[in-house]
Amino acid sequence: MNRLMDVWGTRPKYITASHTASDELDDLLRAFHVLDGKPEPDHRNGMYHQISEARNANGVSWDGEYFSLKWFQKGSGHVTFKRLDLVDQLNAIVAKHYPAHCRMAGAGEAGWSRSTSQRSL
Repeated sequence: MNRLMDVWGTRPKYITASHTASDELDDLLRAFHVLDGKPEPDHRNGMYHQISEARNANGVSWDGEYFSLKWFQKGSGHVTFKRLDLVDQLNAIVAKHYPAHCRMAGAGEAGWSRSTSQRSL
């Protein structure tokens, strides 16, 4: 994921949710729902809509069931995972299908270092 938010202009800066990042977060959310044994979330209330509403309400963060987001004026952001058991399951699936793409060999079964639940975008 490149950027969580799209930024343009100088004064004032205009910041909106990135469609690409929102689509990727929707995919992640669907995977977490499936791994958790829950039905997939309604696509009509996707991450783009939720991030946009959160941005209009408080401007800097969104909090969900599986992860929270915090974004900054330059367009970058942080994802903090809440269910590390689901992250482990998802990483094990990815590592099984794409073993050559796991960057951290020896950092656990799926190549995931659990030193923190926060990841930068």
